[in-house]
Amino acid sequence: MKGRLAGVAVLMAMLACAEVEAQTQIEVNVDGSAGLPFTAHWQWRSPSGDRRSGTWQDRVPQSYRMPPGQFSVRVVQHAPGGRLAVTLLGRGNRSSATSQGAGALLLLSVQ
Repeated sequence: MKGRLAGVAVLMAMLACAEVEAQTQIEVNVDGSAGLPFTAHWQWRSPSGDRRSGTWQDRVPQSYRMPPGQFSVRVVQHAPGGRLAVTLLGRGNRSSATSQGAGALLLLSVQ
């Protein structure tokens, strides 16, 4: 019985850690007119100072996840017409922007 309770306690601690990790991850959601092409140039910095950057060339809708840290993204809409909406979620913060029209540029960041 004692071993079983210890196992339950360890499992509960692992679940709590996973929940905290999920809450601190950065989530990037790109929505709007289905199939709309976009390019996103992003930069990420970890709490320890590691840096990464990259580019996503894709079509709406898309979702991306990044590890916890500081994150910024520039999203360019390529096609005329249509609507582009980008939302960043991280550590309880939310940043969002929308645009319409080719060449529109959205700048977002969370820390």
